[in-house]
Amino acid sequence: MIERFGDLREENRYNNVLLIRADASREIGTGHVMRCFALAQAWKMAGGRAAFILAQGVPEIEGRLKDDGFSVHHITASPGSEMDAALTAKLAGSLGACFIVVDGYQFDGAYQKALVDAGEHLLFIDDYGHAKFYRADLVLNQNIYANEGLYRDRDRKTGLLLGPDYVLLRREFWRWRGWRRSNPERGGKILVTLGGSDPDNVTMKIIDALQNLDACDVEVVVIVGGSNSHVDSLRAASNASKIPMELLKNASNMPELMAWADIAIISGGTTSYETSFMGLPSLIVAIAKNQIPVAEKMAEIKAAVNLGWHTDLTREKIRMAFMDLADCRASRDSFSRIGCKLVDGRGCSRVIRIILERMITVRDAVAGDCNLIFQWANDIDTRAASFSSGKISLEEHRNWLSDRLSDANCLLLICSDGQGNPLGIVRFDISKDEATVSINLAPHVRGKGWASFIIIRTTDELFKRRNVSRVNAFIKPENQRSVRAFERAGFSKIGPCNIRENDALHFTLINVDLSKK
Repeated sequence: MIERFGDLREENRYNNVLLIRADASREIGTGHVMRCFALAQAWKMAGGRAAFILAQGVPEIEGRLKDDGFSVHHITASPGSEMDAALTAKLAGSLGACFIVVDGYQFDGAYQKALVDAGEHLLFIDDYGHAKFYRADLVLNQNIYANEGLYRDRDRKTGLLLGPDYVLLRREFWRWRGWRRSNPERGGKILVTLGGSDPDNVTMKIIDALQNLDACDVEVVVIVGGSNSHVDSLRAASNASKIPMELLKNASNMPELMAWADIAIISGGTTSYETSFMGLPSLIVAIAKNQIPVAEKMAEIKAAVNLGWHTDLTREKIRMAFMDLADCRASRDSFSRIGCKLVDGRGCSRVIRIILERMITVRDAVAGDCNLIFQWANDIDTRAASFSSGKISLEEHRNWLSDRLSDANCLLLICSDGQGNPLGIVRFDISKDEATVSINLAPHVRGKGWASFIIIRTTDELFKRRNVSRVNAFIKPENQRSVRAFERAGFSKIGPCNIRENDALHFTLINVDLSKK
């Protein structure tokens, strides 16, 4: 049993830190850290904080994490060992982490058990069911071939998040939701990217295959990661190419490059889901064993072309596959359409919403909550933020609560943490297919990022219970804390308005799932 560091955890209970344990190196690549980076970005956007623990790291990746405002901690234990789990649990206690995210093939069932037995909440990111058993709160496998059969040996409380609905895309892709590609008659712009390290230098084989293409309209951009040890030779080959070819290292504008390209040649990792999201027709090369089923399944549903295992791939096969796809606009249109349907870019938000279901319990308010709600309602900060700022009498409050509890068009929800400690109350006043939201947090959690999490959690609860298409929020302009909380929860600003002769800002949230029906 790992020590829980109870005093530290109690002191930092409401810190909302997502603690991520993953590694990166030239041998294992950077994909594990980078998809966790995407989740950390979304967690931060929703109002939380995130920290990374690395036993193996790549300077360029660590720099990117720090540039985004995430702390990076190093441990010297063997990855996946008992000591690794003990140090991770210790840091979780000192930071007051609310959830630990673990991603990597070195982490097995015993590692999960050690963290869960230490009292930690755990999200385990997996690709092919490599652990003998699963004890995490949640197991996430974002791959197209993911299925429950990979996780038959799991704890009965372990939830499964399976398939491309949960693909973790980084922040730079979010603004491209809804963008649609227009494929040209002939595809001549090629994007080549085989992940962060490409230890077998498959990129060179692709460059060799493309640089002698007999086509005047072909342009190539080759992207290599910071941990790629072949950069110098790849740059020399690109410079010597007979067709226009540019090599970029650590490109930070991947969506723009994918939008520029007509065809991509990629590896079968997370990049294959990024190109699907961008509707970019792709040729997939498997450069790691776990990428083989991705390439095969993508080809099976006609979302991409499978070029097969990299050692079996000839330069002629690369050239022919490219030419076939470049000359057939109908195939590229089909790939674009299927890819966009496969990955909608909302995976991070779905994962966060499910994490919040484990973190925050929601129940209907009852008459017995009267005194607690009364204390919160008369708090000085609550009165200042309200459009009716006068102090409320107990009798007035009792009558108000009785009316609200008996009103079928009012949903009054009490939120608590995992230990049953109240966090706040949320009220939804419903009219036809719209609702207006009001929130009041318990004083001890104000200013710690809980408001946006509670808004996300309770609006999800509302959407599950009622056929509501839109939620409106009205906020005093000077209440910038509430403005930030609703923005982080996904609400969009409509504009100024007037509420009870007070200036206000109108924010709204669309029920995306309902709007698709």
